[in-house]
Amino acid sequence: MSNPAPHHFHGPDREGHI
Repeated sequence: MSNPAPHHFHGPDREGHI
């Protein structure tokens, strides 16, 4: 699964928001 935008996924490992 390759995502062009890391902001597309809401995760602590992706955005580090949660």
